[in-house]
Amino acid sequence: MNMQYVRPKYISMKTSAEFSEKWIQDQIADDPGIIGLGELSLISREVALPGGGRVDLILGDEDSSLRYEVEIQLGRTDPSHIIRALEYWDIEKKRNPDYDHIAVLIAEEITARFYNVISLFNGAVPIIALQMKCVKIDDKVTVVFSKILDLMAFNIKGRNELPILNIDYWKEKSGNEVLSLINNLLASVNKIPDINDEASLEYRKNDIRMMHSGQPIAYCFPYKGKKYVRVAVKLSRSTDMDKFLSESGLDVLGYNARNGRYRIRMQLGEDNNLAAIADLIHAGLSE
Repeated sequence: MNMQYVRPKYISMKTSAEFSEKWIQDQIADDPGIIGLGELSLISREVALPGGGRVDLILGDEDSSLRYEVEIQLGRTDPSHIIRALEYWDIEKKRNPDYDHIAVLIAEEITARFYNVISLFNGAVPIIALQMKCVKIDDKVTVVFSKILDLMAFNIKGRNELPILNIDYWKEKSGNEVLSLINNLLASVNKIPDINDEASLEYRKNDIRMMHSGQPIAYCFPYKGKKYVRVAVKLSRSTDMDKFLSESGLDVLGYNARNGRYRIRMQLGEDNNLAAIADLIHAGLSE
């Protein structure tokens, strides 16, 4: 097939009256995946902070404890926006210590001065810099995001370092019904010969993990006030597993490519085909 080449036209959003930071916010809020940091969701927008200032966007990865504080700037990066991005990251980190926080600065041009300012922090702040380019083809426009700087620091505490809690924390947070559902799933998993009643639950601050031989084999995410539990299982995506899940009658959520996880939603008071979820967990165990 012969593909027709169309020459793109690059538009400066800084100098164009048709664009604004709010317009960029709208596009990212509607589809956070366009910035290329994985399957993210919008947590909040224009978040007012103590002492003044607003975080443009806060994005989250549903299957991890990561939160991204996003600062958007048209044109070139300048020191004030850089410092603002770091300040907002620091405030949110202190306000919500249960999450791992990453500062994200998005601009049309990432300048050398940006690197100079960031170098002053000596890798103490996890920050990502994304360059955005507005492209016009015919009568349509799109914005392309490129990662110019990945995490400057690799000392994010990580989920495995979050403290192990007791069951009372989750009884208060999510209730006995939710815990009963998770325990029913555990019972189904423990019937698998390879597991042989050796799986157990480990209570963390952001999730309940199903453990086997010292390793997590499934992550359960209860939500306060919700009548469901999300279950995530780390497993490479395959056609066979996609087919199995589509025929299982389970409430299957989208595959999280960033973390390599299948995701299932278990509803309270419904037949959730726990045996099928146990089979999914078993498949992840053998990988």
